[in-house]
Amino acid sequence: MLVQRAEAEGAACGTVTHAAIPRALLQHSVGPRLTATLSYFSGCHGMSKRGVEEVAEAIAWLISPASRYVTGSVMTVSGGR
Repeated sequence: MLVQRAEAEGAACGTVTHAAIPRALLQHSVGPRLTATLSYFSGCHGMSKRGVEEVAEAIAWLISPASRYVTGSVMTVSGGR
């Protein structure tokens, strides 16, 4: 429904999901268990990178003219999870 509404307004609609990235918000929400939590999530995907730049690049592409035919989709940026 959101996609049709956005299309009527001449806009696109998309979502980017990502793997756990060690940031201050994660530290605040997980607290002292952060090391164990990050260790667990690191085992869930194949790449050792933490993805901040990759997530930003995915979002930049999604809002660029290059993605003009992409709408109503979910882009997963998770390092191969």
